[in-house]
Amino acid sequence: MELQWQKSGVKIIITMNELNTTKSAIKKIREKTNELIHNKNVRISELAYYLQLEERQHSSFYKFLRGGPFPKFLHSITGKMLEKLNNLVENPNLLMSKQLWEEESSGYSIAPISRWVWIPFDLKLPVADYNGIKPPLSVIPMGTKKGIVAFRNTSKYDADGELYIDHIGMATGIEPGTKIAIKRIDKTDWRPDRYYLIIDASGQISIWELRPGDNKTTVRYVSTSSPEGPHMELPLERIVALFSLVDGTCIPRPRRISTNISTIQP
Repeated sequence: MELQWQKSGVKIIITMNELNTTKSAIKKIREKTNELIHNKNVRISELAYYLQLEERQHSSFYKFLRGGPFPKFLHSITGKMLEKLNNLVENPNLLMSKQLWEEESSGYSIAPISRWVWIPFDLKLPVADYNGIKPPLSVIPMGTKKGIVAFRNTSKYDADGELYIDHIGMATGIEPGTKIAIKRIDKTDWRPDRYYLIIDASGQISIWELRPGDNKTTVRYVSTSSPEGPHMELPLERIVALFSLVDGTCIPRPRRISTNISTIQP
């Protein structure tokens, strides 16, 4: 069954399945927002900012939260809203980036679009906007979880964020000042002949090429000063976060060219 109507001269068709899906999403959105407000002590204004609603949309959203109808202008993004609310229920600390902005700024009614993001080390947590004062490459906690501050991803790659490598300790052939796109991976999910950004238990951030260690609990990293070894060994338990460099200009690493020079005797 289809529903049809005219709007601005354009025929709009929506199936009953689509309508039921939207109704179901709206019902879940109401349930999640009620849970956040009444059980997690989240303020209505915080929800509006977290969902990145425009200021002129807040009034209609507030009426919905108080039992009114769901705003029509939000129908097209119910799926995205529900996803963000589910993430917030799992980790209310995602609001901290907004709270930090409020503490550090005054005279504004709405937060600017953040150029920075917070990438949690926990792979189960989503990347969050960050409007604090700590610069990229800072390792900071949000609640009980730690993560790294980075620039928002603007590349064409599926990345969590971007960094400039000027001040990262590295053993690579990448030019200083290069912007790299990074993505979190499980610390056991790496391959040789690739560069990785590594954060160890001491908070040191480095970029290395990795090789297998003596056993499954260790890895070795390659130094450009002695590419053929010996290579330093690092226990996997010392690695708190591992990022692949997903920018195609950075991986795979430039392969070394071995040149055999022979002397032709006259």
